[in-house]
Amino acid sequence: MSYNKKFSKQRSKFYLQIFENDDNITLSANKFAKKLINNYQDIIEDLSPTGWKKSKNYDDIYSLWLPNDKIDYDIIDNFVKWAETCNNCIWVTLNKNIEEYFDEDILDFCICSDWNYTFDGKSGRTEIGEVEYRLKYVGQLSKDDGLLIEQYLTKCISCISNSLDDVLVTTIPAIKEKQNKASWLLAEFVADELETDFLKTTLLKDKPQMKSLDVSDKIKTWREIYATYPIETSIDSDELYGKTILIVDDLYQSGASMWCYAEYLKYLGASNVLGIALVKSLKDSDNKNHG
Repeated sequence: MSYNKKFSKQRSKFYLQIFENDDNITLSANKFAKKLINNYQDIIEDLSPTGWKKSKNYDDIYSLWLPNDKIDYDIIDNFVKWAETCNNCIWVTLNKNIEEYFDEDILDFCICSDWNYTFDGKSGRTEIGEVEYRLKYVGQLSKDDGLLIEQYLTKCISCISNSLDDVLVTTIPAIKEKQNKASWLLAEFVADELETDFLKTTLLKDKPQMKSLDVSDKIKTWREIYATYPIETSIDSDELYGKTILIVDDLYQSGASMWCYAEYLKYLGASNVLGIALVKSLKDSDNKNHG
C-alpha cells in the first residue's frame, strides 16, 4: 500500500500531505490540520522523535517526521482512513464576514458534511443538500432521506469521536414552540447516536426576525439576546463548566448564529465548543451582508 497521498478540498480548511520515503513517512499539514490531528489523532505525534516542525520555506505549513523504526503501520492505516473521512467533509473557520467579531478559539472546530449546492452551478443541490431542503421546507422525509442524514452526520462525528466521551449536544436556542425545527431534530439524533444528554437552551421570549439583517446586525442581535433575554437551560449552568459542547445545525452560512452561541457557551463555562452542520452554503454571507 502506498502512503503517498494529498488531502485537500476546495474551500475546506483541512490540508494534509503524506510522503512515503525509503526510511520514513513525513506528514505535511497546515496549521488547521495540525491542530485537528493533535486533538483527535495525537497518537501520530508519539511516533515522531522530533515532533512537529514549522516549515522554513512555506507559511502555515508544518511537518512531522516518522522514521521507519518508530512506525506502527496499524496506526498509520487508521490515520489515513481518518484523514480520508476528514477530507470528505467541509471544515470551516472564521470568514471575512465575521472574523472581526470573534476570537478564533471561540468555536474550536466546525465541520459540515457537504455543500448544499454543487460548485459547477449547473447540477443544482448536492445529494444531502436536497435532503436538507426537504427537511427544512417540506417537512416530510422518506426512509432513504433519513438514512442519508444518518450517513452524513455519522461521517462528521467519526472525525471528532476520539474526544466525545463526555460531551453535551445542543443546537441554536429557540422558544418551545419552535423546537421542532430541522436543527432541533438533527441535534436530538446526534445526541441519541452519542448516547449523551441533549442540552436544550430555551428562549423564554421569541427572538426578532433576522432574515432581513446583514451579518453585523445579526451578530449584534444575537449578543443582545444572550445578554438581556430570559433563557432557560435544561442542564444547570454549574454542570456546563469544563464540558465539551457540540452544536448541531442544519445549515452553516456565515456562521454568525453558531459563533454567537459558541461565545455564549464559553461564557457559561464550556471548555470546548464544536460545531456540526449538515450542509454548508456556497456563500459565506447572510442575506444583505455589506461586508
